[in-house]
Amino acid sequence: MIKGGSVRGGVYASVVGISGMVFDFLLFWAAFSLGFPPGQAHVVSFIPAAFLNFYNAKAAFGRGQFHLSPRRECVAFFAVAGAALFLRGGVLATAACSWEWPPLAAVTLAIAVSAAVTYLGSAFFVFPVTSLRRSEKVYWGMVTVLVVSYAALLRLFFMGTMELIPQEAYYWNYAQHLDIGYLDHPPMVAWIIALFTGIFGHTEFFVRIGAFLSWVIAAFFIYGLARNCFEKSVAWPALLLFSTIPFFFGIGMIMTPDAPLVTFWAGTLYFLERALLGEERAAWWGVGICAGLGLLSKYTIALLGAGTLLFMLVDPISRKKLLSVRPYLALLIAFAIFSPAIIWNAQHNWISFSFQGPRRLLGPTRFSLLDTVAYLLLLLSPTGVAAAVAAISPKTMASLGRRKFLFLTLTALFPVAVFTLFSLFREVKLNWTGPAWLSLIPIMAWHMVSGEGKLVAFLRRAWFPTIAVVLLVFGFALHYATLGFPILAYPKNAPMVGWEDLARQVEGLEDQWEKALGEEPLIVGMDKHKVTSELAFYRTKLFGKNDSEREGVAYTAGPNLVGEESLIYKQWFPETKGLQGYARAVLFVGRSPEGLPLQELTEDGWRVEETGRIVARDYGIPLAEFDYVLMRKTSGASASNFKSP
Repeated sequence: MIKGGSVRGGVYASVVGISGMVFDFLLFWAAFSLGFPPGQAHVVSFIPAAFLNFYNAKAAFGRGQFHLSPRRECVAFFAVAGAALFLRGGVLATAACSWEWPPLAAVTLAIAVSAAVTYLGSAFFVFPVTSLRRSEKVYWGMVTVLVVSYAALLRLFFMGTMELIPQEAYYWNYAQHLDIGYLDHPPMVAWIIALFTGIFGHTEFFVRIGAFLSWVIAAFFIYGLARNCFEKSVAWPALLLFSTIPFFFGIGMIMTPDAPLVTFWAGTLYFLERALLGEERAAWWGVGICAGLGLLSKYTIALLGAGTLLFMLVDPISRKKLLSVRPYLALLIAFAIFSPAIIWNAQHNWISFSFQGPRRLLGPTRFSLLDTVAYLLLLLSPTGVAAAVAAISPKTMASLGRRKFLFLTLTALFPVAVFTLFSLFREVKLNWTGPAWLSLIPIMAWHMVSGEGKLVAFLRRAWFPTIAVVLLVFGFALHYATLGFPILAYPKNAPMVGWEDLARQVEGLEDQWEKALGEEPLIVGMDKHKVTSELAFYRTKLFGKNDSEREGVAYTAGPNLVGEESLIYKQWFPETKGLQGYARAVLFVGRSPEGLPLQELTEDGWRVEETGRIVARDYGIPLAEFDYVLMRKTSGASASNFKSP
């Protein structure tokens, strides 16, 4: 608690807190004046200020009944300080870049936010107030509110300032070719992106806000599932785990099909529990709606349906429901909602179903079981994997009861078993098993507040440091990808930085040649989809290529036009028109010029006008290198002899 009584202690704490903020601001001003970029200057100023704040905090806070040892006190404080540093980096980036505040004004707000985080973190985790620990339920609720709020703010402030990763830019291009189906995935991700960017504009924040809102909806479902399976005291830790388990933290910021998939998977689980265990007949409507929307997000939610069927077959009470019309009505509703994707596939020779089904089953043989195990450690964290093992143990079944245990474990383990079996002879992806673990979160949370056994006791001690490490790792990664750190350089050609400056320089070349030739050159990214997708987005964002003109989209094509694989770009830019059917001048951009068939293009009447290298930079710091070749059609037949693989 605060030392010296409420009034006197409060005044003292305010004085020492303000002194630390002033010291921090003066150090930032000095570093910024010396030429440090704002994103690095605030790190330079924060580190010495954090040491001052530590000693100020020790003087301002007393030592209550639950005080830590001096070593743990130091570790805990600087963990809180690290969390404050990363969040204030997001605040600084948002205020300076998105809101266009002057750097000194932006850092003032950032310092104030970090001071608030440091104070609250110190009060709860470093110098905990005795009264907060007297009620376990109240304590869990308050800790959950604090951690969930921090995780949400961390994502919200970095969401609009970190460059889109290539997959997000690819799905943004989905939204620019709005349809009821696509080669790689169903259309939900495109519809969500199109909704927000169509209303609010083409920015990183509004590409990603759908992922965050999807996570919020999923959080309500998980809270409700845990409350219904156990009680409210378990629902709070369930929400805490859903906010901090690595996979579920990530899907709340990065806009991919997994974001809406997790939402509707969680919703389907919630209504299935109500229908099968809660005996609520009306819940079957929710099952059908959520399952249908889940199928429009990603086909893998069908495995949840298979896991549910397995539970109904082995559970005598639920087996009787197979004789009722309600489960089949839910199935009919799901397929009715999913019908746009079915219609699109029927119109396109079932290419999406084939892409995600037979193509993977008939692909090259590869033993990837060890990859699957490594992916689980990344998705759940080592503590999360241990918690999953504890959740499926026979001792847990004895404590929970057979029906509840089988429902939660079979709906999780059936999809995981399918992907594990698949990994014995084919390649698996990092994210595939992620949604399946939703079913085990209520049991993991129950073990946090009750349950017996050495493993459960270990997990109860391990979760707090694990949650702290996860938040710090994500905070570090977001700060590094957006603002960088002093001394710590980016790896050469890092995939998450440099795209905006690349687009700026490419647009400069495009404008130069458009003036010289009198027509718009076509931009072709020379990899499967990354360069093309990023250039299309950032040309649109930076240079006003709005929906009425659509130049950033209409004049940015994939390499299928010169015979390379480019996923769905081969549908948006059919090579049957020939390269010159799109433009008589083409600017090829890629990581390396080696993939460009210069000889074939030259023989077909294309002439090299300019070659060069683009170095993408931020505040003068090199981030990535790209080669480009500008070619112009002079004579000869169309380049239709190129065929996509």
